[in-house]
Amino acid sequence: MWPDHCVKGSFGAEFQKDVVVKESDIQILKGQDQWVESYSGFGSELEETGLEKILKEKGVTTVYCCGLAYDYCVGSTAESAAVAGFNTYLITDAAKSVAEASAAGMKERIVSAGVQEITSD
Repeated sequence: MWPDHCVKGSFGAEFQKDVVVKESDIQILKGQDQWVESYSGFGSELEETGLEKILKEKGVTTVYCCGLAYDYCVGSTAESAAVAGFNTYLITDAAKSVAEASAAGMKERIVSAGVQEITSD
């Protein structure tokens, strides 16, 4: 469905040059199996990223989601967070969709899961 992107070891997988990565940062990796669709940062039924366990161990109760793409990875991550029991917010003016049709379908999914849409202000 998608062209190769963010391939480990490639330019597309590098952090933007101004992003500061600290030793204490936690990186969650998804899409490690090329044969498994993995939109959510929490993984899929065939992939476990460890994100839920890490957040719960740290006492996190609220998750805010933004980025690309609202109708795929961002929305799926928000949906997974809500299903896992986190108070979940999707920041709509800090997210962008691939297409209007898929955005409408994702909106139904996240609202049904209990995700609250908010803006950055």
